[in-house]
Amino acid sequence: SIWHLIVVLPCIFLADLVGFEKFEIPHSAQTVAGTVTSALLASSVNAMWLMITIWGTPMVLPCSNALSIPCMVVLDALVHGLRPTPIEMLGHGMVLLSVSLILGFRIGDLFQ
Repeated sequence: SIWHLIVVLPCIFLADLVGFEKFEIPHSAQTVAGTVTSALLASSVNAMWLMITIWGTPMVLPCSNALSIPCMVVLDALVHGLRPTPIEMLGHGMVLLSVSLILGFRIGDLFQ
């Protein structure tokens, strides 16, 4: 957004100026492709949030944000082999239960 250009970009240049973080433009094709892919994915996520807000109920967006946490834990388990502790699994299960209660899902609805 414009705020990134107005606020964040000067902070990045200031961090480079004082030597806190070096500012570099990507040179390799792989780095440029990764940056472009990241930007496209971020744009698609923003578009999905807009569609959820327009077409969904007021609770769909907060519930989708809450569901992103257990989804990322599953992704970490599949990609990196990280396994959550039993207490963490209980917490993620409670998130899933709360979202299903808020949105009004019934167990029978999932298997029809």
